[in-house]
Amino acid sequence: MSERIKCPSCSVGLVLPESVRGSPATCPRCLAMVSVPETGREPDAIQAERPERREGALSCPHCGRTVEAIWITCPWCEEPLRGRERGRNVAADLDVRRDTKRTSCLVIVLAVIGGLGVGGLGVGAIVSETNGGGLDPANFDLYWELYFWACALLPLLFLAGLSTLIVFVRSRGNPGARGVRRVIVGTLALAGGVILVSLLLCLAFFVFLCIACYVSPPPPL
Repeated sequence: MSERIKCPSCSVGLVLPESVRGSPATCPRCLAMVSVPETGREPDAIQAERPERREGALSCPHCGRTVEAIWITCPWCEEPLRGRERGRNVAADLDVRRDTKRTSCLVIVLAVIGGLGVGGLGVGAIVSETNGGGLDPANFDLYWELYFWACALLPLLFLAGLSTLIVFVRSRGNPGARGVRRVIVGTLALAGGVILVSLLLCLAFFVFLCIACYVSPPPPL
């Protein structure tokens, strides 16, 4: 049978095994020494209900509440999970970071492939329009329209991948305030990277159009 007492220093409820009765114990939150009475319980002992622990769940060493093994900080007290409990979370933490990195790389690869695909479609349309006779500067409006659609499709592709990443991280990560801040910072960093890649692809496509329009020989009369 377990013994429930209150820490005299931080007033957190402790659930201790009966074997420690009559001997000092250490509070996991404030590290103060707690004296467990030999018989009976203290009047102000906390009769907290024991939470149902799911598979892989742990106890926060600071507040004693149940936390998931995948979490990096406690969502209630926002303290980092250190020591023995934090060590048990290392494998899960690495899995989350590895999966998130793979997802980020996948989003960037999709953006690059999408940009190249849109550019290839534009080049194919230009070649078929000129029938192999070179690019006509008179059709520059058509080329500009293709460039506009390339710029419009890349952000849509980026938003689709970004929404997938957010759902993935929120479903696997820490729901606490610090976890949400990490998700926001990571999302902004990824957004900046993908936007930079998209702008470079659009710039390269625009340079290609300019060179093709002003350097290629005109079609034969």
